[in-house]
Amino acid sequence: MKKNKIIKIILLILFIIYFIVLTKLILFKYGYNFLKAAMMEWNISLVRQHTQSANIIPFSTIVWSIRMGGWKITLLFYNIIAFVPFGIFCKLYSYKSTLLKSLIIGVLVSLLFEVIQLVTLLGEFDIDDIILNTLGVFIGYLVSVATGNIYKRLRKDEVEK
Repeated sequence: MKKNKIIKIILLILFIIYFIVLTKLILFKYGYNFLKAAMMEWNISLVRQHTQSANIIPFSTIVWSIRMGGWKITLLFYNIIAFVPFGIFCKLYSYKSTLLKSLIIGVLVSLLFEVIQLVTLLGEFDIDDIILNTLGVFIGYLVSVATGNIYKRLRKDEVEK
């Protein structure tokens, strides 16, 4: 096997592990008993009620969290940090991946998590989570590009010596 193919397989395995952990943190954060209760009590009228509490106003949760301070701000950073690896994987797995493609994929994945939380009653739909998660993808992508550029420069310097 070629070295690049082995690296891609390793990256794919790491991404799958990361995605499983991310799913656990987002959808199953309250544990088995909560999941069981949510599934037992699920009905469409609860989903309608849940939909009414969804935050669809951009930046309202972010502003509120900053005003509240403390651990609320920490939660904002968790939403960003959780998706930084996603941006890194987008760039590393496909060298042809552009920032725009990575952001679109990040928005869609984040939106999927939010909709699943809304429909399954496993969490709250919040547009600010999508914004913060997308910021995490953006940061991860930039980190990947920056480290790639540094690596290329170091390799170039090694070859020249």
